[in-house]
Amino acid sequence: MKPMTKRFQLLKEKHQELDDIIDEMNERRFLSSKERDTLSVLKVQRLQLKDSMRTLRLETSGVSMVPPKFELK
Repeated sequence: MKPMTKRFQLLKEKHQELDDIIDEMNERRFLSSKERDTLSVLKVQRLQLKDSMRTLRLETSGVSMVPPKFELK
């Protein structure tokens, strides 16, 4: 397995784990203040993983992550 593929798979698995935990927490009728804070942190982590997966996918496909510069005339 290529290193990038292995890394992508690890990111994907961690993303799925967080997704499952978030789904479970969202199904609860009541969350304590601490649980709501934890849920928020987990959602941010999940988004960061998704961004990392996207970045890795783009890097391996040769797409530049740097946006082009636009000049106003």
